[in-house]
Amino acid sequence: MKLQELRESRRLSQEALAQILDVSADAISCWELGKRYPSYKNGLKLKEYFDVQFLEQLFDDVNEVESVTA
Repeated sequence: MKLQELRESRRLSQEALAQILDVSADAISCWELGKRYPSYKNGLKLKEYFDVQFLEQLFDDVNEVESVTA
């Protein structure tokens, strides 16, 4: 599943997830649209919150995620 699908499956708005992660709703939107990717710290928060093993499960472009989170 991708980030937007996971967020919606928990019935969270972008604003609600942003508050949980202590980021802006704009950041969540950009992550979901693939315009930007989370920092390493925020990537870890996402993995923990959504209980996924790999960030690749949250984003389409694996190469971009690896370069940001490595």
